[in-house]
Amino acid sequence: CWSPGGARFAIGTTDCVVHMYRAPPPQQRGGRAPPPSSLHLVATLRGHKHDVTSVAWSHQGDALVSGSKDGTARLWRLKSLVEAGHVLGT
Repeated sequence: CWSPGGARFAIGTTDCVVHMYRAPPPQQRGGRAPPPSSLHLVATLRGHKHDVTSVAWSHQGDALVSGSKDGTARLWRLKSLVEAGHVLGT
């Protein structure tokens, strides 16, 4: 999932984490997806107990929400790269 502005990319994994990457600016990519070799891992967000199946950025790009098969949604504040809270689904 691309951040607003396209400078970062986040992906949930089957190993219970969210990986966040920095990418070249969209202007340098000519509107295309960057090659994998140009992505730089900037954070691994841990806390889920099962596969992470969804991620979404806040409108400002300063927070990320991840959802998991463990029934939780977690809010991550990206300035500090820590979990700001979570909710357990039914």
